[in-house]
Amino acid sequence: MRAAASARGDQAEGLRRLIGRRGLRITLFVSGSRRAGCTTAAVGMALAAVQRGSSVMLLDESRSPTDSAALCGLTPRLDLLDAMRGERALEEVILPGPEGLLILPAARAMRAGDTFGAGARATMETGFGRLSTTVDTLMIDAARAASTRLLPLALSAQDVVIPVAEDGDNLTATYALLKLLNREVGLQRARLVASRVRREDRMREHCERLIGAARHYLGVRADMLATVPFDPVVQRAAALARPLMQAFPAAPAAQALRACTEALLRQPPAPQAGSPVGALVQRLLHGSRLELSSLAFA
Repeated sequence: MRAAASARGDQAEGLRRLIGRRGLRITLFVSGSRRAGCTTAAVGMALAAVQRGSSVMLLDESRSPTDSAALCGLTPRLDLLDAMRGERALEEVILPGPEGLLILPAARAMRAGDTFGAGARATMETGFGRLSTTVDTLMIDAARAASTRLLPLALSAQDVVIPVAEDGDNLTATYALLKLLNREVGLQRARLVASRVRREDRMREHCERLIGAARHYLGVRADMLATVPFDPVVQRAAALARPLMQAFPAAPAAQALRACTEALLRQPPAPQAGSPVGALVQRLLHGSRLELSSLAFA
């Protein structure tokens, strides 16, 4: 029995070393409009990543009846802010979600406005460092661009995913978001997910114009990752407080999000200089005291 336990320990240690070599893959989901389906995409793709074998934590900046935790049937009692202030360990704040998905509520933390010192940074680096031995993928469900404090995390993310709906206002807001990210954090590449699509040919035409404008006027390479069809079961799953990927796994929207996840994770993550955990913590702390008035979303 002692030998078996030792073998399991060696296997776990080997897995930790393997994950450490690969690094923490970070994907930021952010949209220019509430109607873009950002949270649906973030939760769906996070769960699809779990189902394909990744160990995923979803950081949830929103606090609403349709935030990531709510879509998974969870009600947060604690928040990342409690860990930032040293009142709770980071592990105590994290919610165990469906199929092993971890959810980290961060709505209060991102609106605290506290000036956290070196002690808070050290505490957070230690906490996220422990998690990085078991979590290989961090997905971030940011609030919409006009209210998010997580734009600095675009600097830490290997992928920035922007869901976009097909109405004109949403397309305009998406272009404004690309402009903001390019100006404020130097974004050079983004991946678009067309959501709630009723006519794929028309949506692709709209997105091609958006991609062309972003390349010509901003120097931003925006790629079309996937299209997710309009599907009434998305709202039914939300009403049931169950993730779409579990409640209706064969639905067209669920299949599209699964294919979208495969396309995203098929590519190896870009290498990062320095400590990805240290950079992540630094940008989280910076975002928590970010003054949105200093960002012109236009």
